[in-house]
Amino acid sequence: MPDAATAALMPYRFESDRYLDVQVQLIETQMGSAFFGSWVGAALMALIFHMVDALPLWGVWFGAYSVYLLAVFMAYRTGWVRHRLSPRERAWLMMGVMSLIGAFWGVTTWMVQSAGGDLSTLFLIGCVVAGVSAAAMGFCNSCWPVSAAHYLTVVPLINVGFFLHGGPHATVFTVFSLVYLLFLLKFSSVAEVSAKQSIRLRFENTELVERLRQQTAQADEARTQAEAARAQAEAASTDKSRFMAAASHDLRQPIHALGLFLEALGVTPLTDRQRGIFENAVAAWEASRSMLGTLLDYSRLDAGVVHFAPRNFSLQAVLAELGREYAPQAENKNLVFRLRDTCLAACSDPALVSLIVRNLMANAVRYTEHGGILVGVRKRGPSLVVEVWDTGIGIHADNQQRIFKEFFQLDNLERDHTKGLGLGLAIVQGLSRVIGARVGVYSVVGRGSVFRLELPLAVGAVVDAQGLDRRQLPRVQGLRVLVVDDEQAVRDSMQQLLTLWGCECTVAANLHDTLTRNFDRPPQAVVTDYRLQNGVTGKDVIQALRQRWGPALHCVIVTGDTAPDRLRDAVDTGAVLLHKPLTANQLLHALVV
Repeated sequence: MPDAATAALMPYRFESDRYLDVQVQLIETQMGSAFFGSWVGAALMALIFHMVDALPLWGVWFGAYSVYLLAVFMAYRTGWVRHRLSPRERAWLMMGVMSLIGAFWGVTTWMVQSAGGDLSTLFLIGCVVAGVSAAAMGFCNSCWPVSAAHYLTVVPLINVGFFLHGGPHATVFTVFSLVYLLFLLKFSSVAEVSAKQSIRLRFENTELVERLRQQTAQADEARTQAEAARAQAEAASTDKSRFMAAASHDLRQPIHALGLFLEALGVTPLTDRQRGIFENAVAAWEASRSMLGTLLDYSRLDAGVVHFAPRNFSLQAVLAELGREYAPQAENKNLVFRLRDTCLAACSDPALVSLIVRNLMANAVRYTEHGGILVGVRKRGPSLVVEVWDTGIGIHADNQQRIFKEFFQLDNLERDHTKGLGLGLAIVQGLSRVIGARVGVYSVVGRGSVFRLELPLAVGAVVDAQGLDRRQLPRVQGLRVLVVDDEQAVRDSMQQLLTLWGCECTVAANLHDTLTRNFDRPPQAVVTDYRLQNGVTGKDVIQALRQRWGPALHCVIVTGDTAPDRLRDAVDTGAVLLHKPLTANQLLHALVV
């Protein structure tokens, strides 16, 4: 037992107040039941005192002990101790309380000895006190100093009665009681370690729950902020779409009418000077139409009304047509424009591929001042790559991803509108996602860039993608056409152009004007604006006229609107959809479909 005694009696150090508060609180919460059990044990001691005819002495002891227990219990029950003392002070106070309780029980052997009790009675008292001390271990095991204060008081005082009695048996009991004291001290120390571990786990769990709560709160806050940011971004995107739709619609109306007037003017006799002015006006109109066309392409992507119709087609036909368009523009800037012939065919949507390459060529011409432009196609495994090379200003590595964002332009701080709107590459990126293609760029600042469009190689038969030859379009002479538009200038220009083509053209300002008019023969085709007055749309016009003249009535919707929901609404009618400003050839194609 020397090792156990050394471990039990080694210097003790209190835990932090945080832990000590819980240790003492565990004792305080069990005080009521523990004191009641101790009081019942004290009452049963009357039987032992009756054996030695010392009931009056027991009465004094029991009365004092009862008053003491009640006073201590009430002091703790009222909260006076907990609210006025620190955890360390409460621990010292509890040590004093339990030490005095040990003194009450320890003097019982002396009381029995003084009343003439024999050794067996003393032994019985010792067993009762030992049982009470063992019960105190369960009461005070959370704080070793408190239980030690009780044991170190009660055991030595018990031995006083045996010492006064004398004899070898009393000596043996004294030795065993001291061994029992060391056992109690050691066992209570082990019990305190277990209690501290439980308290530590309790705090760790509490801290873990608190951290999880804080992390959850932070995650909820971050999610709320993300949702608010997303809602704000969506609102901004919606506002942008609405603004672009409204602005493009308002701009398209006069430009659309201007284009029709110019088409009508172009077929009339003009002097050389007038012809030069006319050609300049057409060039200005084409530039405006090109910018609005870019806005339209972007709005169609935003609206999700771009449909992917893949088929095998020859790239030579697509590139040759684009070359005829951009070679003169390059030559006007004294640039060399070269298009390498190819026999390769792709499996994709020729119209969308043409639009992607068109934007890449337009960018190359726009940002190249010296040197030239080369367009070619090469095979790469199961794919082919369309490459557009230029010797332009080049793109810094930091900007090679940013150039695909909308409205981002290099070297255009003055916002020169001859350099476009900054939507071309955003359209390229969006269309490449639609057709499942990959677009890459490699560039060196000051030396030029190469843009690559990777497409799947065609397998099987190839269909010519050039479409109808404009010079071979059938004439529309004698076609009865009804035009519905609330803009007087558009009605006048449309009527002049269709009349020059030999059509029988009737115009109306709105749906009411159309339905109340008497027609000798029903129209064979209807050309209507989408957005009319008083909330009436081209869809309403088509539904009303098809109900009147049959569902086979050929209809064309002409719109300057780019709002995604309206574009989808127009497509749902099944009519041919044209966008302002349109060319005479687009209108001609739409009428003969």
